[in-house]
Amino acid sequence: MHHPPLQLPNYDELAQKLELEHSLCSPSELHGMLSGLVAGGARLTKAALSKLLEAHLELTDVMSDELAASIFMISRQVQQLLADPDMSFTLMLPDDDEVLSERVLSMASWCSGFLIGLGTALRHIDEKSLSQDVRDAMADIVQISHVDTEDLSEEEEHELMELVEYLRMATVMIFTEFQPHEERQGTGEVS
Repeated sequence: MHHPPLQLPNYDELAQKLELEHSLCSPSELHGMLSGLVAGGARLTKAALSKLLEAHLELTDVMSDELAASIFMISRQVQQLLADPDMSFTLMLPDDDEVLSERVLSMASWCSGFLIGLGTALRHIDEKSLSQDVRDAMADIVQISHVDTEDLSEEEEHELMELVEYLRMATVMIFTEFQPHEERQGTGEVS
C-alpha cells in the first residue's frame, strides 16, 4: 500500500515548536535522531516515541500533544522517504541562505542525533555483527559530527553539499541493511 507524503513542519517551524517547549535540541539534531531510529529498524508508536525523546529534548514539562504529533509525523515521513525507491530522503537542515557556519553546525548536530538514534535502535546488536559498510559509515558520521567551523570559507560550500549527500546515502544504506524486504519496497507500516 502506497502512502501519500505527509506534510511535516519545515526547519523553522520545528525550531519554533522546540523553542516553545524550551528544548535545547535543534531541528537538525531531532531529525537526525529520528532518522537514526528509523534507519536502525526501530518502529515506535507515538506514545513510545514521545517517552523516548522527552529526556533527550530536555523539556521542562511533559511534551505537548502538538510537538508529539509533529515528531511522530516526521518519523513517519523519514520512514516513507527512506523506503522510497527514488531515494528522496533528505536531511533537515537550515536553508541554503543561512550562513555557512550555521549550516555546518546543523549538519554536525544532525550527525550527533543520528548516532544517538541509531545507537538506541541497535543497542542489543553486537557491533561486530554489522556489515563493514555500516561500521565504516558510522565511523564517518562520528568524524563528521566533530567538524570544525572555524576558518570556513564560502569555497567550502561545495564540500558541505558533498558531505550532506554522503550522509543522505549512508542513511539510506544503513536503513536498507536493517529493513525486512517488504519495507524496502515501500510497503512497511509504522505503528
